[in-house]
Amino acid sequence: MNAIIPLVIGIVLGIVVGWLWVTVRSKAELAKAQIEAEGRVKAAESTSSEVRAQLNALRISIEAKEKEISGLQQLLRAEGEKKVKAQTEVEQLKGTLEDLDALRSRIKTEGELRVAAETKLLEAQANLEQQKKSLDEAKKNLSDTFQALSAEALKSNNQAFIALARSTFETIKPKRKETSRRASRLSTRWWFL
Repeated sequence: MNAIIPLVIGIVLGIVVGWLWVTVRSKAELAKAQIEAEGRVKAAESTSSEVRAQLNALRISIEAKEKEISGLQQLLRAEGEKKVKAQTEVEQLKGTLEDLDALRSRIKTEGELRVAAETKLLEAQANLEQQKKSLDEAKKNLSDTFQALSAEALKSNNQAFIALARSTFETIKPKRKETSRRASRLSTRWWFL
């Protein structure tokens, strides 16, 4: 039994030494692991701070982008309204342009009608002048003809009157002589009475 005791003591000592060695080694590894863990924690905290800073920067950037998006949406709405307004104005201008084209066409047609009317007026005036000249010539011709006819008729009437007067005078002359004789006889009788 005596041999067992040193063996047991050896084993116990071995276990204790092993345990001490394992404990020391574990502590060393634990310390090393703790140091590494602290380093990792510090690195994680540092990384966490960086991530928080980046997260805050991202939040600020997101807020800025959201504001920018909101502003852009407002601009887009305003541009959309401007576009609708511009399209309405374009439609109105197209209508106005169509009205203007119709008006130009109407003015052109009226201009052509005016030119035609003025041409007809000039032709009518020229025709009227020609007719006036013809009427004046006809008047003059009729006047000349009437004067010639009236002069001829007067001459003819005068000659007829003279012929009629001669013939009447010729028939009255013998009666007159006789009437004169009677009158002179009567007058001589009246004187005597």
